[in-house]
Amino acid sequence: MMREQESGGVIVNISSGAAYKPYPGWSAYGSSKAAMDQMTRTVAIENNDRPVNIFAIAPGVFASPMQQKIRSTPVERFPRLQQFVEMHEKGYLADPADIADALVQIGLAPWPELNGRVEDIRSAEFQQECRGRGIIFPKAIRAIN
Repeated sequence: MMREQESGGVIVNISSGAAYKPYPGWSAYGSSKAAMDQMTRTVAIENNDRPVNIFAIAPGVFASPMQQKIRSTPVERFPRLQQFVEMHEKGYLADPADIADALVQIGLAPWPELNGRVEDIRSAEFQQECRGRGIIFPKAIRAIN
């Protein structure tokens, strides 16, 4: 439908660090995110003559039902359990509303150069690009690099 509209549209896919960093017990999840990232790049190329902007953003760790489930998983099934428990205990999980706000700002920004890119919202370089476009993230979305 977007391909046929003059106004085109924006597609924001939600990626994950698990797409490029393997976690024991997450083979299906990480593989599906990696496939989606590649689909994002390919769809961008397939539609480069149309006003369709597609990109993927990895939001980092945030307070979600998935995080709750991870923390209730036996360590025998998820050897990195303690790392996720500590992130929760230290308050490192971003607020889902902050992530959503950032994604909306990014998606609504006139940013054709983002087409086909896969970015981590926590990337200091990506956050700098966003600031240059007037997109400001809450401090809870910590920059990494």
